[in-house]
Amino acid sequence: GILEQSEKKTKTNHNHNKGLLIVNYKNGIPSIRGHYKNNLKRGLWKYYYENGNLKSKGKHIAKEKRIPDKTFDEIIKEKYLPNLEPIYDSLKNYGYDVTHFSSIPLVISHKTGRWKYWDEAGNLIRVQIWKKGELLEDKKYNQNGILTQEEFWEKGVLKETKEYDEEGNLIKK
Repeated sequence: GILEQSEKKTKTNHNHNKGLLIVNYKNGIPSIRGHYKNNLKRGLWKYYYENGNLKSKGKHIAKEKRIPDKTFDEIIKEKYLPNLEPIYDSLKNYGYDVTHFSSIPLVISHKTGRWKYWDEAGNLIRVQIWKKGELLEDKKYNQNGILTQEEFWEKGVLKETKEYDEEGNLIKK
C-alpha cells in the first residue's frame, strides 16, 4: 500500500529490512528509489525532482565499524562516528538501550563509487567520487557541462582545489 509521508510525497509501505524502497511525489513521479538489505542502503540509489528528472544517483555499500566502550555522547563529542546519530535513533526505535555502547561491531551504509548530480533541467552539475564513505573527488560543472571546480579530499580534509573559467581553462590552483 501507499502511506502518506509528507504534503508532497507518498511512500510505499516498506519495513526497511530488505527490498525495494520507492517514495513518490503526490503526482506519482518517483522521488527516491533504492534497495535495503538488513536495514541498510545497498546498491544503486536514485533521487528525482518533482518534474521526473534525475536529481542524483550512486551506490551504497555496508561497512563495519567497531564502537569503543563509551557513552553515545562521548562518541559524538570525539567525532568517532559522525554518522552515528541516525543509527542511534534507529536502534532506539527498535527498543535497544543505546545510552551506553559496549565494544560491538556496527555495520553502516556508505556512499561508494561515482555519484552524479543534475539540476532540474537535466544538466549534469556535479560528480563525486567516494570510497567506503570517504569523499575523494568533487567536480562541479556549469549548465553547459564545462568543469568549473575540482576538489581533492583525503581522510576528510580538503587537499587541493582547482577552479576553471567558463571555457574550462584552469584559472586558480
